[in-house]
Amino acid sequence: MNPTRQNAEPGDRGELTELIERWCNRQADEADVARLEELLWQGREIRTFYRRYMNLHAALHSWCEGSLAPSDEDRTRERKVIPWMSWGGWAVAAAVALVFSMLHILGPEPEPVVLIEPAPAGDHEEALGVMVNQSGAEFRGMSDESPFGLVAGDYELAKGIVHFRLTNGVDVVMRGPANFQLVNPLDMRLQRGVVRAIVPESGQGFTIASPEMLFEDLGTEFGLSVGEGESEMYVFTGQVDVRRVGEEGEVSSVFEGESLRQQGTDVKIGRTVPEISFPTPEDVGYEGWVVNQPPLTLPDGLIGYFPFEPDPEKPNVLRNVVAGKEGASRVSDGLIRGARWVSGRWSEKQALLFDRVGDAVQLEVAGEFDEISMSAWIYVDRLDYAVNAIFVSNGWAPGDLHWQILRTQDPILAVHAIDERGALLERPIRFGRWVHVAAVLSKSEGRTRYYVDGQLAQVNKLPAESLITPGLSQLGDWVQEAADPYPLRGFRGKMDEFAIWDRALTEEEVVEMTRRGVPSLLQLADRLKPVTPEARAFFKRSKKMATEAREQDSDR
Repeated sequence: MNPTRQNAEPGDRGELTELIERWCNRQADEADVARLEELLWQGREIRTFYRRYMNLHAALHSWCEGSLAPSDEDRTRERKVIPWMSWGGWAVAAAVALVFSMLHILGPEPEPVVLIEPAPAGDHEEALGVMVNQSGAEFRGMSDESPFGLVAGDYELAKGIVHFRLTNGVDVVMRGPANFQLVNPLDMRLQRGVVRAIVPESGQGFTIASPEMLFEDLGTEFGLSVGEGESEMYVFTGQVDVRRVGEEGEVSSVFEGESLRQQGTDVKIGRTVPEISFPTPEDVGYEGWVVNQPPLTLPDGLIGYFPFEPDPEKPNVLRNVVAGKEGASRVSDGLIRGARWVSGRWSEKQALLFDRVGDAVQLEVAGEFDEISMSAWIYVDRLDYAVNAIFVSNGWAPGDLHWQILRTQDPILAVHAIDERGALLERPIRFGRWVHVAAVLSKSEGRTRYYVDGQLAQVNKLPAESLITPGLSQLGDWVQEAADPYPLRGFRGKMDEFAIWDRALTEEEVVEMTRRGVPSLLQLADRLKPVTPEARAFFKRSKKMATEAREQDSDR
């Protein structure tokens, strides 16, 4: 610290804002960092301002990477990096940060839960949380059967399963039918239903009240089922303190691995396995996938769909489940060579693991195409080679298709003899998480498109005279040519849900398919701009909140 500098008044934001902006723009020198540290020690109000600013900065920078991508005309061979935004941009877009700072994706390395600031006072309802994911959810008595933003009030979940996150980072997963009330981020009332609460340190003290009991969480994970005159609670980790409604004195503590059962006035605590299945966040995504498998929602031109569900009678066959439909005979079943069945995007689903030399799935995509689209879910453990195969034609003859990942984590999509251009994103394919990738080739558009988590990652020119004839191909590897400079291209990781269309998918279709198939929407918070009508409406209502927040900061 530098004690010779003059102290700033808590209400003076000029110097503080300038220092934070220099830090965010990577322009701060050693003296700037020392002065910033000194200011942060001067008062809680300054630290609150700093935390709010950095939350907005992180959330909006992530969102802008997905929403402010350059147009095709503006793209060049060189990588595009979106510049850091100024404070004025953050204030205008604070409505987006309100949601996305809660949904900030945790990468493969653990990060703290990102919270949102309470909405400023005004003539609007304060958001207590957002819907992270849902499957078949229907809320009665509401104009929107599945609300995006959650405010204080009573709710009736008639059916389906939902996952919502409160502003203090608490995750609640609930299966209908259920009746509940949100009072504030630490106070929820459950009249009936089954929930799981996942409470980080920031949510300690979160309480769910049944008609008879109060369940106060001390930073843990627990499940609760409430019926008429009875309840059952199980602690997965940590500790939950329990007392009867209206009785302040007596508190019982229930610890990890213990359950509480209440019937009328009778309460028992013991180490019994719960009889009820408490839903998890991944249950929401999996149940939605089972009911509505995303590629099947785009049937027009679908000629190959591999949901990666093993056939007990033919364990070495990866089945094309649309093989009987018109045109689908062009895509064969896959022959699994070496790759092994393992747990997939959800614990209930399977995928194929490619982690040894020669692991691959061999299939044929016959004939010539004017347009073709492919999509897959991949989980990259590592990138061993200069180029790493997703779907690659055997050899390198005119018409062959090579859909791959570079060792730099960049996408690369090529048809023989086209002019390849560089990636548009900064290291878009991450390790240690499920990523949706899609490849679109169209002679009529005159280009190829490569998407990562719904975001355009590479564009190449595709002349009308180009051949597109994938032929004999491999998932996860390739058959090398003797003279090729990159003979080894084995994929190292897991694959799930591969699909092929004989038409060009639109960007909107790729984005929606990504959103419907992601294990948890939390993964897409820093990748996809909000495209749902619910999200757009929520952001529109929140613009006034952003304006008020900016005016309040200016007046201080």
